[in-house]
Amino acid sequence: MNKMLTKTLAGAVVLALSLALCACGGSSSPEDALTRAQAAFADVKSMHYTIDMDMGFSADGESMEMNTTAEADCIVDPIMMDMDMTMDMMGLFDMDLKMYVVQDGSSYTMYTGMDNGDGTMSWSKDTLDDLGDIAQYNGKASMDIYLENGSNFKEIGAEDVDGVSAVRYDGVISQDSLKSVMDTSGVLEQYESLGLEGMEDLLDEMGDLPVSIWLDPDSDLPVKYEMDMTQMMQNMMNKLLAEEEETADIGFTVDKCVITMVCSDYNTMSNIEIPEEALNADSYADSVQDLLTQEETEAMEEAMEEAA
Repeated sequence: MNKMLTKTLAGAVVLALSLALCACGGSSSPEDALTRAQAAFADVKSMHYTIDMDMGFSADGESMEMNTTAEADCIVDPIMMDMDMTMDMMGLFDMDLKMYVVQDGSSYTMYTGMDNGDGTMSWSKDTLDDLGDIAQYNGKASMDIYLENGSNFKEIGAEDVDGVSAVRYDGVISQDSLKSVMDTSGVLEQYESLGLEGMEDLLDEMGDLPVSIWLDPDSDLPVKYEMDMTQMMQNMMNKLLAEEEETADIGFTVDKCVITMVCSDYNTMSNIEIPEEALNADSYADSVQDLLTQEETEAMEEAMEEAA
């Protein structure tokens, strides 16, 4: 009787331990976690997020930095966005912008406000066929692409992200998926603004890109995503400069090139209010023309015609 009871209890303990291990995630792989994250993110209707693009370079003993930060609320369908953007370009100038974007069918109206320096804003509005240059700041679309193209993830462990105990996974963006991710990030456009053309042609030679993602284990939703492109952009710069004899000996160092996206406040908003002064703003073309004299306007139009 005692032996039978002992065996029964032992069996029960083994079964309980097995179930506990399964419940603690012993059978869950990083691939499972990312699959759940994609499924959960597909149902997102609204979100708050910040996107930070931090870039630094050194050349001829001088350092330069470019930083762009966007903080936004976004409703997914139809798109409504409320965004504050700050750009600091190598210490030469900085710019603070306030933007609202509203989707109407297949077109978008963008309201842009610029700080006049005295606490007031100058507003303009424009109608777009697509999101164009601001598409990279569409947090929902960007995170969709990041989730879809990541692979080979390994669980690193729990880390705090703005008060959320999230699980970090490190993986890569494969060579085959690199182009779509780079197009989304906007990094190549930043380099082209420095006069560095042709970098996109080098993507096929760059290999995989390391990435990290942090997931909320309670909701399966992503709370942070980071791409450190420093080494990849350095390799691209080395190849690009080596192609021309006059630039082969230029010492150009990519000190940092990191994109970080942090997400929060999922599914908490149903509308975004746009201020009257933005709704009543002149069109972008009219606003620009009001800032120019007739002579300056004619000169600009002539230059554009010659360029065309």
